[in-house]
Amino acid sequence: MSRWFRLYDDTLNDPKSLKLSDKTFRIWICILCATSKNNGTIPPFEDLAIMLRVKPAKLQPEIEKLIAAELIDHGDDGM
Repeated sequence: MSRWFRLYDDTLNDPKSLKLSDKTFRIWICILCATSKNNGTIPPFEDLAIMLRVKPAKLQPEIEKLIAAELIDHGDDGM
């Protein structure tokens, strides 16, 4: 069963998202979808790479960009 999650329509004008490349923005939206499917938690990195159909070596720098943009929180317990 598919589920939905809310995304503010003003994301279109948010300075954080406007500074992202198209590729990083797409990956961010896909991570939001994967997180929604995983009950609000970002899946383990290897699983996330498979879900996003991205090689782990290419996903890591994108995640680092999203962390730097403060669109993903990163703590001791993970993302």
